Amino acid sequence: MFTRIVPHHILEFTNSFADENGNVIAAPFDISLPKKIFYSLYFEDKDNITVLTLTGSPVDAAAEEIEAFSAIHESMQEGFGATFDQLDVYIQRIGENQAHS
Repeated sequence: MFTRIVPHHILEFTNSFADENGNVIAAPFDISLPKKIFYSLYFEDKDNITVLTLTGSPVDAAAEEIEAFSAIHESMQEGFGATFDQLDVYIQRIGENQAHS
């Protein structure tokens, strides 16, 4: 659920897994992750380039859930990094297509 939107600057939301009825459920992994994670995305213009900063924090999590969340930090950095790399390629492609239209 989005909790804050500042167009062109900030997106904040809580993310979780849900069942078919929309009820929050535990992550379907072998580790005990928090059921809810609060994410903030900040968009900043630096020298005509958009810099995106992402942070994530467990919400109402037990100690073992926080520990599990911390343990996968490197893996999450890799996963989000790969996703943002793909987004960068897509945005560049859109720009090129618009330039040729």
